[in-house]
Amino acid sequence: MRLADYGAMPVLVLDDSAARAEDVKNTLRDAGYEVTVIVAPGDDVLALLAAEVRALKLKLAERKIVERAKGVLMRARGLDEETAYRTLRKLAMDRNLKLADVAQRVLDSVHDEGTVHAKSAR
Repeated sequence: MRLADYGAMPVLVLDDSAARAEDVKNTLRDAGYEVTVIVAPGDDVLALLAAEVRALKLKLAERKIVERAKGVLMRARGLDEETAYRTLRKLAMDRNLKLADVAQRVLDSVHDEGTVHAKSAR
């Protein structure tokens, strides 16, 4: 049994030669892998990867804030996880804000006031 038999495994191909990267990509896809190709000079690849790492770290930090805010709503209002998430999303959409910004406001309101109020995400 091949590793690819467990599902499409992601593979990142970094190369400064488009033709060589295409050959590697095709070989890996034929073997059942999910392939992402970045073709750029060596220094550019490092810069692209560094930017991607920064973006992923930001997304992770935002996700943690949302998870904490969901927990606050679940405890304070007796909501289940899905309803807490929907509440945050609705507040974000109604106020034209990012979900993470609304979640941070919920956390800030708890820190400042000790309780969550219906209008805490203003």
